[in-house]
Amino acid sequence: MLGIHDIATCVSRSEEHGKLATLMFETGQEWAAVCAFYSAYHLVRASLMTDPVFDDLERLRKISPKIFPEDRTVSKHSKGGLSSASFGVNELVSFLYPAVRARYARLHVASNQVRYERGIRAIATTNLQEDHAEIVRAFTDGELKSTLHQPS
Repeated sequence: MLGIHDIATCVSRSEEHGKLATLMFETGQEWAAVCAFYSAYHLVRASLMTDPVFDDLERLRKISPKIFPEDRTVSKHSKGGLSSASFGVNELVSFLYPAVRARYARLHVASNQVRYERGIRAIATTNLQEDHAEIVRAFTDGELKSTLHQPS
């Protein structure tokens, strides 16, 4: 069973990363993208831990036979993409939270570009700020819950 500490820790970490992202965006530092992504990542993890879809195996099966109740605690970004045998956070966002899928993916791409390449290419930092703000808003408003195959 999940403890409130796990969820609270995710939310707290998100807030810490979000504050730093804001400061870095204001000063034009590309590492803001990394902080913004990890802020979003922690909110998504908190959402997965509390999403009632994981309490309903029949609903999960309708969404994808590759999603299991224990996936609510997954922490790995990806387990090989949508064609892999199991999913990481990125794939779960794609299936369960389509309203923020593109925003989350763009933050992840920008974060990777900063960390592993020569910096952000072809993504405006204003878009990244908006992506982060929308994911925070969706979480705060309780919208990061799967609405797919809702019980009737």
